[in-house]
Amino acid sequence: MSSETTSGVNDHPQFFVVSPKKLAIMSFFTFGLYWWFCFHRSWVLYRKVTGEPVLPLVRALFPIIFLYPLMRRIDARIRQSRLEYRWSPLVLTLLYLIGVGPLLLLDQGAWEHFFHIATMLLLTSHGVFIWVIVRIQCAINFSEGDEQGLANARLSLINWIWMLWGLLFWPSLVLLAVGSLMIGFY
Repeated sequence: MSSETTSGVNDHPQFFVVSPKKLAIMSFFTFGLYWWFCFHRSWVLYRKVTGEPVLPLVRALFPIIFLYPLMRRIDARIRQSRLEYRWSPLVLTLLYLIGVGPLLLLDQGAWEHFFHIATMLLLTSHGVFIWVIVRIQCAINFSEGDEQGLANARLSLINWIWMLWGLLFWPSLVLLAVGSLMIGFY
């Protein structure tokens, strides 16, 4: 990352800014739905600023297909600002696929047959997923001149309401996983 500040570089936000900490917390407790919202908002802003005829909802519904194209646009914006940011959109896309892959398998029924293995896969892949989306968000924030995402760092009441089901579900999931592992040892 460049030590130069990017503030003032971009007049109109082209991508959705959010603090990495808020993104990680919200994505964890909403099981990735908050990231989906951020991904959608970035496409909405991109279309608004560039006039490119993209369909944000379609792109948000298929992030596996449209993640790399979004990151290429983020990278182009950074390069246009004549600043340097060290990252690899391709590597992050591949890591995203590695993180999401086990989650897709769980949706296919593995959960019922291999509960404790599925739970460990869920926790591991969710961690990889969050790490990757935070790295992507850092690049977005850099491109928008708000590296820390201070413009959108506070958790609002709506955010807390949105996270409520995750706040209730995660402890239950962890207890079930531990219980499942303990039963497996006997």
